Amino acid sequence: MQAFKIATLRAQIAALDEVIADDRRTIEMTRRAEQAGGAAPSAISGGQGQLAKDEAQRPALERDLAAALHQLALLVGQPPATWTAPDFDLAAFKPVTAIPVVVPSSLVRNRPDILAAEATLHADTARIGVATANLYPDIKLSAGLTQQAIEPGNLFRYSSSGWSLAGGLTAPIFHGGTLKANKRAAEAEAKASLARYQGTVLRAFVQVADALTSLEQDERAIAALGRSEQSQTSNLRDARKAYELGGGPLIQVIDAQREFNRARQQTLAAQGRRLSDTVDLFTATAANWRPDNP
Repeated sequence: MQAFKIATLRAQIAALDEVIADDRRTIEMTRRAEQAGGAAPSAISGGQGQLAKDEAQRPALERDLAAALHQLALLVGQPPATWTAPDFDLAAFKPVTAIPVVVPSSLVRNRPDILAAEATLHADTARIGVATANLYPDIKLSAGLTQQAIEPGNLFRYSSSGWSLAGGLTAPIFHGGTLKANKRAAEAEAKASLARYQGTVLRAFVQVADALTSLEQDERAIAALGRSEQSQTSNLRDARKAYELGGGPLIQVIDAQREFNRARQQTLAAQGRRLSDTVDLFTATAANWRPDNP
């Protein structure tokens, strides 16, 4: 995840540096036009203002990049001051070509939290059987048992503490309701485990649904931003050409460049989000759901 963030931030910084270079070229172009008498001195001020605005975006990106590098160093167990991260390139990360519309629930069952909750439920359910088995009277039977006035209803009463059998032999059967209470406790714990298991499964399903929704929105955003970037690139090229030929104002160039800058930054951010959301889907399913995976 941090690798994707680092690659995205580096791409955004590189794109911003290109915009800043364009700002400087625009200022130089305006200066030449002013010297030739084709532009007012205020035009240079407008270009310098745009340059300062774009340069002001860089410190925030550098701060976020430094924080992501520090987090990655922490993950690999290295001190940030002496460890250098690999040169992650956003273009080198290939997104999954086919995003699933639905994911089989059987894949989600392999999540560690679901497996742990399922194991706990099995253990607590087994305790019910143990507690039930303990309710069986543990006595020594002999021929004298048939001579005792034992009624079936009394034999299994939980208030009994023992029976005298075979010439005065006393065998404990139940312990003042303790075994019955143990069985009720085991049943209650099993119900709680069942509730926890169901909650774990539902949370897993919600996480998968959220990841699928995010990926769907990412794909739509990237497609729309790609069209916008192409349009803004064309507008910027036409505005510069018109200004160089004296048929357009500088403000049109600045506005076109600002819109191109915004479209480019948004496209890079959306591409980074798609990679991060892909990781979220792998994490939510705890399985490789790619179509080419057998």
